[in-house]
Amino acid sequence: MARYSELSQKLMNLLRLRTLPVGIKLFERRSEIPKDFEMIEEECSVCQVIGIARYSEKAVAVVKENLTACPVGCFSLGMCVLPERLDDSVGKWGKTPEAGLKQVGDRMTIEKGRFEAMGVAPLEMISVAPDVVQVWALPSHMESFAYASVWDGGGKLELSTNGHGASCNEVLTVPYLTDKARLAIADQGDRWHGFATEEEMILGCSVAELERLAANLEESMQNIYYPRSYKPLQLTYNPRFSARTYQGTV
Repeated sequence: MARYSELSQKLMNLLRLRTLPVGIKLFERRSEIPKDFEMIEEECSVCQVIGIARYSEKAVAVVKENLTACPVGCFSLGMCVLPERLDDSVGKWGKTPEAGLKQVGDRMTIEKGRFEAMGVAPLEMISVAPDVVQVWALPSHMESFAYASVWDGGGKLELSTNGHGASCNEVLTVPYLTDKARLAIADQGDRWHGFATEEEMILGCSVAELERLAANLEESMQNIYYPRSYKPLQLTYNPRFSARTYQGTV
């Protein structure tokens, strides 16, 4: 759709992102999945589906029966129930099964059984109206989004994480349920299964909110621009201000 394509292109031009923004659509019935979405027919996780769409630059979809590789993601989207115990999480998610279960149980989730499938596609080519848009980028890009969020008097962007459930919960489920933009640090699952690089962060929000941020970015880019350049500085070291002097060790 032209609206989404133009928005994607504006962000790419302004921020010079490494990968295209992606749109995520939750389908109440699998029959609603458009024919241009390639179906994933094997067990996978939410972050894997997002990663495939992001790096392959194509529309992909999966039904809930195959979205079972990670209980965190499918539970966040209301597509599966959480096991009573997470014994296999010991040593991976937490010290005990109870610690692992708490990490998942304390989060915001979509009503169980509401959706049967999910689809992800680059925003510039998505053929349906996305429920949530994600922008994967560097911390400096997220600083620009935060600046853009307050440019017109809006509120600051929030980030909250426990190291698990970034792309599936913090910047998908939470913005879907609250209609508020959200930042996240790409988590271990995103790195293991979704091809995220070690320095990446994620912005998740609605299309309307991303359009507001993009418009504010365009106005504020006279102060924040990419790529950034820094003038070399000639610094003279003054031991009076060293940490060792302050601590009384020299």
